[in-house]
Amino acid sequence: MGNYMKIQNLLYYTLIIFLSGCTQYHQAESMSDRLPLIYPDYTDVTFPINIAPPNFRIQEEGEAFQTELGCGEENYDILIQDDEPIVRIPESEWKVLLEKAAGKKIYVRITIKQHGKWVRYSDIQDSISVHAIDPFLAYRLLYPGYELWNEMGIYQRDLTTYEQTPIAENRNFGKQCINCHTFNRNSPDTMMVHVRGKQGGTLISLNGEMEKVDPKPEEYRHGATYPAWHPSGRYIAFSANEIQQFFHSSGQKPIEVSDLAADLYRIHFDAEHSKLHTLECVYKASALSKTVSFPTISPDGTSLLNTQADYGNFSIWPPESDLNLLNLATGNIRNITEINSDNVDSFHTWSSTGRWLVFSSKRLDGLWARPFFAHFDPETGHFS
Repeated sequence: MGNYMKIQNLLYYTLIIFLSGCTQYHQAESMSDRLPLIYPDYTDVTFPINIAPPNFRIQEEGEAFQTELGCGEENYDILIQDDEPIVRIPESEWKVLLEKAAGKKIYVRITIKQHGKWVRYSDIQDSISVHAIDPFLAYRLLYPGYELWNEMGIYQRDLTTYEQTPIAENRNFGKQCINCHTFNRNSPDTMMVHVRGKQGGTLISLNGEMEKVDPKPEEYRHGATYPAWHPSGRYIAFSANEIQQFFHSSGQKPIEVSDLAADLYRIHFDAEHSKLHTLECVYKASALSKTVSFPTISPDGTSLLNTQADYGNFSIWPPESDLNLLNLATGNIRNITEINSDNVDSFHTWSSTGRWLVFSSKRLDGLWARPFFAHFDPETGHFS
């Protein structure tokens, strides 16, 4: 019995030493006055209070890596150590930190073992918003370019985790093109999606029931595209366009789906009598030799987002595509310089609260369109 207890105690103390050795804190032996390079670049960004852990890769050379995350002047809340530069933040610890730091700033402190010595870089500072983001994001996923269009699908991503699930994949119905998809006020109970091909049409999901319709009027040559729901959920507005597609032999624009110019107009709609009246120009982009597309009104009805480019209505291609914000009360419009980049910024959607914006951007490599999120302050009219 005595020998058993001695062996048990020895194993217990050995385990304590082993565990403490795995989490030994490394004090910095020198300081760097610059920020560390990380990918994605989460420097000076605003996170929703319910977002999944923002894992990242440290893009600095080193033999070992130590990352601290915390709030305020207290000791770190999360400590991650690894021989690899990949930082995977534990989900449970991240949620605790989000709740603690709501409305405040957090720091990301990176210390790297370089040439046998631990070097601490300047802290990355980020903000935690008290405003939650809608937990799911729906998007079309396909390869860039036009050769592999027959492999695509509409998917949803749980923004509080990393789970992605398919809503519709074209391999299940003859590899037809599925494109325009939109929800009424961000509700999954009311949505629609276009399907192009031999058995194509517009699929409308309403309260759990699916219906296929053809919204093209008989006297029109072209189908209905670019849908927008009326807030009541009783109407969908479409655009009927003569699409012209052509290819460039060289340069940064391999393909165009274009018009020459488009201004931004609004027309009053009498929902009770289903009538339109009083057309007025809101923004004359053609006066600046520009064109606008994808007008999207904020949930509170005060602001309108649109995409502006030199020409064309398929703004995911032109690298000069930028996002504009129009104040509907004053008529003032501005380029959203705080979130636009030197490459494509387009395809935008407000969150249900109007506090968040998601948009597609090719800023990372000029090829893939990836979702980016921005926090909106309705009092200042600026994003962060």
